[in-house]
Parts: sequence; C-alpha cells; structure tokens
Amino acid sequence: MAKSTRNMQPGFKKYILEDSTYKGGGKKIVMPDGVTVHKLSSNENPLGYSPKVKEALANTLDDLSLYPDNTDIRLREALVKDFDGVLTVDNFITANSGSEIIDMISKAFLNEDDEVIVSQPCFLPYTAFTRWMGAKAINVPMTEDYDYNLDGILEAINDRTKLIFLASPNNPSGNYIPLTDLRNFIDKLPDHVVLVLDEVYRHFA
Repeated sequence: MAKSTRNMQPGFKKYILEDSTYKGGGKKIVMPDGVTVHKLSSNENPLGYSPKVKEALANTLDDLSLYPDNTDIRLREALVKDFDGVLTVDNFITANSGSEIIDMISKAFLNEDDEVIVSQPCFLPYTAFTRWMGAKAINVPMTEDYDYNLDGILEAINDRTKLIFLASPNNPSGNYIPLTDLRNFIDKLPDHVVLVLDEVYRHFA
C-alpha cells in the first residue's frame, strides 16, 4: 500500500514546512461602468506589449530549435547604457525576476537567527524569504503617511542585523524616499549591514 506523502518530511527545514506558498495577484478588479482601474500589482501591463516586442519575437521563430545565448551579457550591457555608463557590467547580476534576486540575496547573506529589518506594508518576499532562511524579520512600522521611519530603522539595528529592505517607490504605498534622506541614512549604516534598495517601480516615479 502506498504511503501518504503528506506525512513524509525528508529532512526539510522546519521553517520551510511551516510556511505557505506565495500567491500572486488576484483576479481582475471589477468596477462600475465608467470607472477604469489599471491593476499593476502583478506587474501586468494594461496597455499590452510594444509592437517592437512582437517584431523581435517573430524574428526569432526560425531559431526556436537552437539554444539561445546562455549568458546575460547583452542584458548587462544594456543596463550599463540605461545607467548612463556610471556602472559597469560587473556591477549587475540578473535573474528571472525581482523575487528571485531577493531569494538569492537572502541565501547569500542570511543564516539562522539573523535579523532583517522591513517596514510594513512591504513586498511579501522580503519576509517570506527571510523566514525560509530561518532568520527573523523585524518590523519598523511606517509613518501614518506611509513614509519610512529611517531613524527608527537605525535604532532597530543590532549585532544580528544582516539586511535592510527599502523600496523606493514603495510597494504597495507608492511613496518614495527623498535622495538626501537616503544618503544620510546610508552614511549612518554600520559596515555589517547590507542595504537592499528595491527600485523596481522607479519608472513610475
């Protein structure tokens, strides 16, 4: 008789077994007639894709049976241009999504019992990946206007603090961190703390 897999736990870390699966954005928002809402929570473009994308895809159809370039060098070179040459190709690492980058950062820096500072409301993977590494997310609440309490974050730092997640513009509130405030904050960070500045929505600012 086959055993149920529900009771089989072959060495999984307990904080992975206890956690739930990440669920993306829900269904389309239904609004009354005459009211239009553009839902951006799943990074979906309500305007559709560019005709240039369609053309580029069509131009690759004859090569679908061949392996593509297995490096990300063309993307990193394009990013250098996007940042006006201030950065080099060695300053970039790419992945399948922002969430995967956050996962990679968490795996690279976090051990059990480390601490990560977040400010709720925040992007769910900040806390989810922290838990999956056995680390602890410390919440420094935002202000009533949904701005970061940067002084409060600095006060929350201790010897166990490894990462701080800041998003500018923030997801989901949309607030951004003024450049002067951000520079002053960075200048006060101790050397053992890594700041993760998430600017995935910067093109909307």
